[in-house]
Amino acid sequence: MRTSVLHRLWPMAALLTTLLVAFACGPAAAPTPTKAPAVQATPTPTKAAAPAPTTAAAPKRGGQVVMAMSAEPNGFHPNNNFSYGGDLPTHGTMYNSLMRFDENGVPQPDLAASWEVLDGGTRLVLHLAPNIKFSDGSPLTSEDVVWSINMIMGKVEGHARSGRTGVLDQYIVSMQANDPQTVTINLNRAAPAVIAAWLPQDYAGISKKGTTADQFKKEGYGAGAFKLQSRVTGSHVIVEKNPYYFKAGLPYLDSIKLQVITDATAIWTAVATNKVDFYKATSQVPPPDLYDTLGKTKGLRFIHRPLHNTSRIEFNMTKNYVGPFNDPRVREAVDLVVDRQGYDEVTNYGRGKPMLIWPADWPVWGRSMAEVLAFPGRDPAKKPQDIAKAKQLMADAGYPNGFDTPFDATSTSAGLEWMLLELAKIGIRGKVKITATAEWDNYLIAHKQTITAGSGGWGTSSDPDEMLMAYLMTDGARNVTGYGNPEVDKLIQQQSAELDVAKRVQLVRQVEDIVFLQDRPWAQLVSGFRYYGIWEYVKGREPGFNLYNDNRMD
Repeated sequence: MRTSVLHRLWPMAALLTTLLVAFACGPAAAPTPTKAPAVQATPTPTKAAAPAPTTAAAPKRGGQVVMAMSAEPNGFHPNNNFSYGGDLPTHGTMYNSLMRFDENGVPQPDLAASWEVLDGGTRLVLHLAPNIKFSDGSPLTSEDVVWSINMIMGKVEGHARSGRTGVLDQYIVSMQANDPQTVTINLNRAAPAVIAAWLPQDYAGISKKGTTADQFKKEGYGAGAFKLQSRVTGSHVIVEKNPYYFKAGLPYLDSIKLQVITDATAIWTAVATNKVDFYKATSQVPPPDLYDTLGKTKGLRFIHRPLHNTSRIEFNMTKNYVGPFNDPRVREAVDLVVDRQGYDEVTNYGRGKPMLIWPADWPVWGRSMAEVLAFPGRDPAKKPQDIAKAKQLMADAGYPNGFDTPFDATSTSAGLEWMLLELAKIGIRGKVKITATAEWDNYLIAHKQTITAGSGGWGTSSDPDEMLMAYLMTDGARNVTGYGNPEVDKLIQQQSAELDVAKRVQLVRQVEDIVFLQDRPWAQLVSGFRYYGIWEYVKGREPGFNLYNDNRMD
């Protein structure tokens, strides 16, 4: 059941207030358990009419929709294969999580029909919906849930800790499968982020107990609305209706063909000419010559929404790296010289915003535009002074004529070319080294990079724990720079345990000050956008809460 009364962007204040009240109640107060609303017996189905863009015909059940995706899926592991272009669109059809975000980012029931927050927020009791089955017809029980969460945390042999949701191990002490329909999760502290950020994610899909990593390479083992029918490498993936899906009347479609088109021009041309029915772009921004065409094409809805992701220049901060970027003056020079407004024009058609951890003016956690522009390198009006200071810093660091350096990336792009030109202003001559997308995560985890065209999400949920623990905590699951600062680690733990939102915001501000004024593991650029091409006969496929949780097709 979807909620639409709250502001579309992100009702974090309202959500936190609700959750924090529940988590703050101690056991002595004997609180009434906090329960999620029950799953509807017959949810409103996702609708897709017959493929006739010029006809406003009544919707018909069944049929196949063709969805474009910009990359080949790396596999079918819902927690450890997570490329935006190929993995997420595929997994979104095959897996459900315990909860799911609605279009406002508020957790709603999914596999868990209801849940209770008890013992001052340190115990969660989840009640599974009845008659859930995997796509092979076997029942999904609490044992599968406990096993899946342990797998996510890297506690199942043969499975790596999830780079997205493995951070659950920072909260969960133990779990019990009380009975086939009930799971208890015991936490080390009251932690609203477990519900507000982690359990509802597409990255927290529940799998069949005992599935091996090798099996996930070939097949999906979920209880989602669809199951794998076929895959033609380099061409497409077809998923078909799961006959055992537990939500009555769903899925609406018989099948979905996920068509792989890796070139940005080709994929948007396919959208514009109705070779595909819809497409959600992440990195594949429409080329300028197609941008206007898409907006004017009759029968096509061309939509853009915040991406909940940012591009940035990342440095190797590990002790094993020895080179010019060890010097904080060089990192500061890079942070100063980059023209964020210029990058935004190249990559977002000028729609992005300067940012720290969150974009300027982001609800609750983001600082005001004026505050963000006061940080070094952000104000375009001060760019001449920034460049002059950057050159002086390079000279002070012993590099008045700059230096040559490898520059790691997964592909060439206008954004990458722009980064190289910006660095050249202070004599840093980057030589691009391309690493295949399928190998990129392991390459970064091994800290083989020097300086990279990186990216990072501030928001599969927008809760600070997600960003801070994953990207900035020493040994965080997505801390690919190898950054570590004990003072920052302490502040991150403090904000995670803080139940007063205003106090938590101030702790987050302290983290930002250290990261962006002192240590600079990244040169953060601007917020991005995701683009949708949806033919008008495709109904019920409105843009969701964010990039990461916008992949469900039931």
